[in-house]
Amino acid sequence: MPKKNGGLGLRDFRFVNDAMVFKTIWKLTSRDYENDVWVQIIRAKYLARKSFWLARVGGPCTRLWRAMLALRPKINTLISWQIGRGNKCCAFGEPWHDFWLKIQPSNSAQRALTISDLVQQGGTTWDSQCLIDSFGFETALFISIKFPIPPLNSLHSDRLVLTASRTGKFSFKTAYHILAGSSTCPLIGCTDLLKLIWYSPGILPRIRLFVWKLLWDALPVQGTFLNRLGSPIPPCALCRQGPEDALHALFLCDHARAFWFASPLTLHFNNETNNVCALLSGLSTALSGRSFVCFANLMWAFWKQRCSFVYDSKKFQIQTALQLAAYYNNLSTASSCMSIPRKLRSQNHTSDTLEITDNTALTCFVDGSHDQLKRGGWAYIFSNRGTLVSYGVDSGTVASPFLAELKAMETGVRAVIHSGFDECLFLTDCLHLQQILVGKAPPDSVHWTEFQHTINLLQLFRAQVGFKCQHISRDGNTEAHFLANYARCNAIKVQDFTYPLFNFLGCC
Repeated sequence: MPKKNGGLGLRDFRFVNDAMVFKTIWKLTSRDYENDVWVQIIRAKYLARKSFWLARVGGPCTRLWRAMLALRPKINTLISWQIGRGNKCCAFGEPWHDFWLKIQPSNSAQRALTISDLVQQGGTTWDSQCLIDSFGFETALFISIKFPIPPLNSLHSDRLVLTASRTGKFSFKTAYHILAGSSTCPLIGCTDLLKLIWYSPGILPRIRLFVWKLLWDALPVQGTFLNRLGSPIPPCALCRQGPEDALHALFLCDHARAFWFASPLTLHFNNETNNVCALLSGLSTALSGRSFVCFANLMWAFWKQRCSFVYDSKKFQIQTALQLAAYYNNLSTASSCMSIPRKLRSQNHTSDTLEITDNTALTCFVDGSHDQLKRGGWAYIFSNRGTLVSYGVDSGTVASPFLAELKAMETGVRAVIHSGFDECLFLTDCLHLQQILVGKAPPDSVHWTEFQHTINLLQLFRAQVGFKCQHISRDGNTEAHFLANYARCNAIKVQDFTYPLFNFLGCC
């Protein structure tokens, strides 16, 4: 079932097997694989002078053949012959019109007649006598009225088409979706919530799975197991008052209420809430994207602390759970509640972990971010003797990680020039870019798609005599790297790169 419908995005193996059997039927009936040995064997053993669509089980047969015949009622309306020259499709027992199951040949010798055999030379009119001999008078008259002109096209041969496919060609993916059907979400009203769970940037994978289990009432609490056995549910292990189920354990327990009230979201839950799905759906509507990430991290932290109390007999402390939630928020590098690192929150950028060999007072940290979808983000942090002056973030489509680094450096250089400074030390964790800027590597050592950007950056950088560049480690460039990831994940677009800190992200 797809993730947006409450599943884990895994395919149902029953329909996978049916799609594979469907593919075998397609190859057997399409006339394009008649020279394959297995097709010849099946035709000789089971389809002697018969059409697959009219064949029966008969005597002993293989499991594959039984599976093919069992699947036939589901797919006989999904396959149709597109008549061309009429030289491949048989007139009997083949799905070339909507009434093909109702007609039968007058004798077995006429089962091999094709559409072209029923048409007079020239292909413009039916051979009336042949139609009557083959179908009988009433059926022949009906065909003549249904198709006054034979449905022939001399431009191509007959071909088997999949009616549910846009191109008419068979593919395993299309067959699987046809057989599986449009699965509906059993979690009524939770479609938007499921999208937030699976596609919100910043939620750790184990926390996504935890919230998904909560929606399906699959968390390991005693109420989940005893409900299925029909046994009475014991009281909560923490408060000893309410039932030991997921709703009470996470939201309605006295300890849980105190935790949520003390959390940064300051939430209050009452006893009228009796459905986890309705509760989370309402919260997902009220909370923004970053706040929902914080909410998921808080739930996970409280659950971890509760499990430590229940299973490890450790003391339950709300402050410890809140500290654990803050830790998971820091791990959410995309869009968490703590969007800016602590150093930037204090508006004071220091470099205690760095060893900058240059004594230039002005420093500019730059970094770029790139993912497999060719989304890029870049950022710079401009400081004067450790005190933050300005920062900039931007995002766009980039073809490679090096191009993101180029754009980050160009953004920082332009920002420093715009601020009116004629000297600055630029710090980057991209060694190749640093070697190009200081002249240790030629600009043509990059990919040809990045060459023009490299030349433009070199001209801009070398025009300023006081500009220098130094390579640092990734650990020494964490703040700029964080902002670059933030810009990429949130598709932030900035035109002016001299914004004061926090004014753009609204974190004042």
